[in-house]
Amino acid sequence: WDMLSLAIYEATGANTYALQTDINEAEVEMGDIGFRHSMKFYDANKDGKLEMFAAGITGDGDNPGAVYYMGNVSNVATLDTGSVQAISPFVDGAAHDSWSLEGGDVGDIDGDGKVDYFAVGAGPMHRNLYRLEYKTGAYNDPASYSWDSVYHATFDSTYDFRNVVIADDLDGDGKKEVLLANVKTRNNSSDAAVIILESKVVVVSVQQISDAVPSAFTLGQNYPNPFNPTSTIQFALQTAGQTELFVTNALGQRVASLVNGPLAAGTHQVTFDAGGLASGTYFYTLKSGSKVETKKMMLMK
Repeated sequence: WDMLSLAIYEATGANTYALQTDINEAEVEMGDIGFRHSMKFYDANKDGKLEMFAAGITGDGDNPGAVYYMGNVSNVATLDTGSVQAISPFVDGAAHDSWSLEGGDVGDIDGDGKVDYFAVGAGPMHRNLYRLEYKTGAYNDPASYSWDSVYHATFDSTYDFRNVVIADDLDGDGKKEVLLANVKTRNNSSDAAVIILESKVVVVSVQQISDAVPSAFTLGQNYPNPFNPTSTIQFALQTAGQTELFVTNALGQRVASLVNGPLAAGTHQVTFDAGGLASGTYFYTLKSGSKVETKKMMLMK
């Protein structure tokens, strides 16, 4: 705890370590913040050096926590309190033992070459799995990331998430899984000990069908609609840039990422397979630059 304090040691020989820097109270504004199961290291910018990603947990549950980032340097002795920066929204703790964020893991869940950090919330009020996904920009800038709650245990359960792991495709279907560990099975034997999550939607194809610059930013109606289980979405971009096309359910929860990366100006088409989703109403949203458009579609099995 201690308002996010870190001690960094460096190996100076076999079984020999020396303190290089002692970062004291990097987060005094938000209060009693600490790390417990969440400190992970990953080469996010592909420069051969590791960056730190960690979910800050609140000791008393009254202060909010967040995901923190510390970039790589040539000499770790130069790291100080200014090197540790919050890169996610702050998640409130509700009461004592209702910690905001606890466990975390880092990787590339969708294979797009961009870092994803998953954090879980412990305690009776925070049974969430959050995804922090890098988009573009400086890695220490919160505006460079999206932040979504991708899973929430039922309110009347006793689930208590303390750890999360990104698995390397357990079933060989080409998609990585996310595993959540529940520590409160002793309270309710019917609650799962481990929860395994995986994307239910398969993107069949993404193609540019015209490089002519369109007159407007447009998102077409999916076809066919209603559909079962595949459908095609066409959209037009006036300018090249980072583009997202994703699907949410009626509760606003993201259930699929169809496009997530830079696209050229022109008309594009995505075909996807929603065979893993339940029948119902879904919404798909296109984002590129400052432009956003959403449409509704119906899956009928």
